[in-house]
Amino acid sequence: MFDDKFDDKILEHIEEKEKFPSFPLPLTVKKAANSYLYDVNGKKYLDLTSNRENNPLGYSNVNIQNENRFLDSELFNSYDSLKLVEVLKSSTGLEKAYFSSNLQEVYNLSGKLINIHLNNTGKDKVLLSSITADKDLYEIKKIKTESIPVNKDSLLKTLFSRSVGAVIIQLVQKTDEFVFAEEEYLREVRKLCDRNNALLVFDCANTAPFRLNKGLFNYNQEIKPDILIVSKGLSQGFPFSTLVSSEKVPQAEGFESKSGIYSPAYSAACELIQNFQTNKINEVITSNIEYIAKKLGELSETHISLVDYYSSGMFFTLVVDISAYEFAREAFDKGVILDTLSDNRIILFPPYNIKKEETDYFISVFDEIFDRLAKFDRMK
Repeated sequence: MFDDKFDDKILEHIEEKEKFPSFPLPLTVKKAANSYLYDVNGKKYLDLTSNRENNPLGYSNVNIQNENRFLDSELFNSYDSLKLVEVLKSSTGLEKAYFSSNLQEVYNLSGKLINIHLNNTGKDKVLLSSITADKDLYEIKKIKTESIPVNKDSLLKTLFSRSVGAVIIQLVQKTDEFVFAEEEYLREVRKLCDRNNALLVFDCANTAPFRLNKGLFNYNQEIKPDILIVSKGLSQGFPFSTLVSSEKVPQAEGFESKSGIYSPAYSAACELIQNFQTNKINEVITSNIEYIAKKLGELSETHISLVDYYSSGMFFTLVVDISAYEFAREAFDKGVILDTLSDNRIILFPPYNIKKEETDYFISVFDEIFDRLAKFDRMK
């Protein structure tokens, strides 16, 4: 028999989650430049959600109307695409790069490559560390996939049988909080994969390159995966994804993207990686992390309602004892776009190159919002 007793908490939970629509926002964008969006009425918004879109360096100012605008039709290789292959090879230590303007195609390709490896080695199982909402991205037909929590070495060793042919790890996992794959855990997975002839797959497609300030693609480059999936933030706003593979991975015969890629996407990705290798971006990121953390510290000393704050690279989480959704709505009304993790957690993804005066501005907006929503919490 079914239990016909209705749980009112279900509706309360849904209602709370819908208080502030994090995406898409009630905003129609007419223009974008650097850290700002402009709506159809000309209102200016400072965007602190740069990990949601392909703009970790601010919105691209590339003029796609110029004569360099063309599609890679798969009939030929452009100079920029060949250059990017060499840049990726030198920066990752991997051998082969595949490009697409569609991230789903890259996930499909990853599944095909893993399946070929399983068939070649007589294995039939994949271990997957991913959030539940993304599991379908890694599904391989007729292949058993077992979920494992990230950063649990002992459990990983227990589940790593001879039948395992691949381990897929989503480097950043977002539920009610962010969980990041730890370096020592990744090293342990690498050892197990080497010992058992299994492929190691890193997926950093949902996190902009070096957003965490942990190497070029948010992991230590010494821990070389066999397949690396990258998308977000690589091409300054152009639809673009790439899969880079090692010599251990079978070649993908006949892979063709269903839609072409703008040539500027290749050159933008090359420039981004090369700037990282010369430490230009690293210095900017480190400086901005320190400055934003300093300003948030000052804010927490002023407002009791800012219970805590912490960061991983250019990810910032604010824990508040007022409604995070109301806070986000107030910030939006004042021209600052941010996101929420839960009813008491606010998350900030500032562009890497956000200016100090822009940080000062959003901190001043936060100061006003705390005064408005959390009366009598000011300590100074």
